[in-house]
Amino acid sequence: MSGHGHHPDEDAIVTVFGGGIQQVDTDRLRWIAARVDRAFQRAMEALVAAKSARRLAKSHHHVVNSRPVVQALDAVLGNLELYVPAVARLATGLGQAIAQYETAEHTLEWYLQNQWMAQATWRVDAGQVAHHGAELADVVKGDFGRPMGADGGYATTMTSLPPVAWAIGSMLSPFGVVTTGRGLGSRHTLPPVPFLTAALLNVTRLDQFQGNFELFLRSRSGTMANIAHYRDGSLRSGASIVGEGEGIPAIQSFSDLVDYSETLSAESKETGVGVFSAVRTENADGTASWVMVLPGMQGGLGHHNPQDNATNLQLMAHVDNDLLTGVREALLSLPIAPGEEISLVGHSQGGIIAMVLAADPQLARMFNFRHVITVGSPVGQVGELPARTKVVNLVNADDVVPGLSGLAPHTGPEQLSVIVDFDGPTKRYAHPHDWNSYEISMIAARSESGEVADLMDDFEYQWRSEGAEQAEYVFHLERTDGRDTWQEFVADWGYWVN
Repeated sequence: MSGHGHHPDEDAIVTVFGGGIQQVDTDRLRWIAARVDRAFQRAMEALVAAKSARRLAKSHHHVVNSRPVVQALDAVLGNLELYVPAVARLATGLGQAIAQYETAEHTLEWYLQNQWMAQATWRVDAGQVAHHGAELADVVKGDFGRPMGADGGYATTMTSLPPVAWAIGSMLSPFGVVTTGRGLGSRHTLPPVPFLTAALLNVTRLDQFQGNFELFLRSRSGTMANIAHYRDGSLRSGASIVGEGEGIPAIQSFSDLVDYSETLSAESKETGVGVFSAVRTENADGTASWVMVLPGMQGGLGHHNPQDNATNLQLMAHVDNDLLTGVREALLSLPIAPGEEISLVGHSQGGIIAMVLAADPQLARMFNFRHVITVGSPVGQVGELPARTKVVNLVNADDVVPGLSGLAPHTGPEQLSVIVDFDGPTKRYAHPHDWNSYEISMIAARSESGEVADLMDDFEYQWRSEGAEQAEYVFHLERTDGRDTWQEFVADWGYWVN
């Protein structure tokens, strides 16, 4: 469903899913789409015929006075040239709406309730797998200049990845049984992408990989205080943080938060370690709230920075990993008073971490998770969060990354899945997965949807108290021998890794 704010963005279609699985009659929509497509084909035929008639009339001007005929045909052509693209956009817009409604229904809960039907859909022949693989290759190439309504990267990935994952996972695990972070699973009990990633982790032994790591609290002066360390399978936590964090320029909006997160990513690239932060806002009356800021993946596989591809695979298969453990320890070390509200904000991989933390029953009993905001994050595999936690999962229609789980996020009355589709080739951003592109998409979502605007206003309210002061707690997370540890694991199986 879509809502409208006071200043709608006419260049964006914003679709908001909330309140559980949507019951949309997509068969009826397909019937309408087929007739719109037929109208488009007939309009194209009329356009071609009118152009041919005009050429014929002009070529016989010496026989009869064809000027009135040519003028009449010019008028017809002018109308058809306006009508045909409009019908084409309507047809592709209906197709995109159908794809978005159908993929939004394919949540983890839906899969668990409809396993056999889902498996029959994804168990396709080699020719169909090749077709779906080709579609994935096209969206990965990044044709971001598509017309609005043409299948974007998100809908295409959600549709095409599950059958490809099913096929590849079955090859990696011929017996159909895998080990996940939640015990044994099979291709009959796991959705295709979690099954594939679990099979891949089992084969590469990355499911056993946790490099020794150190978690530090970084001060502005550059000194590091050790908060926790992981050694030889044993986690040792340090003392809780005592005292105030370091003051920062005021964060007063989601856009400010995007800029702040980008500084953390820059620090991560400069230092080569994982960097994330907690921002505490203290009001004049002494009450306080917190926002944990979790940037996205920084690249690599098994290196010093655990914000890497190994962590992505482990998160998809529900396997404990260095980054999740480190962020959890950081959260537990913070001087959060009972009842203080905590918001978790993450981009891409950081959004998965945010959702997993908020869904953890033990942490949910300890902390008051007020909001979770994810942008460009594949989080459908996480499942349901406590009803009291307000959620926005924001997706750019052109972004393939949030579709990589092959599952749509769980939704509820105040747990929203929001898809933003811009009109035609957009020059608003360089790449649909960038933080800055999601800043633009959030502005469009808030202007088009009252539900999104209300929830984000509630999120930003914590920063609007007069006299409030903010302080940051910046954490560095570093694998001390990650690459060597992984090589030892795979060497036991006779693999050689460079």
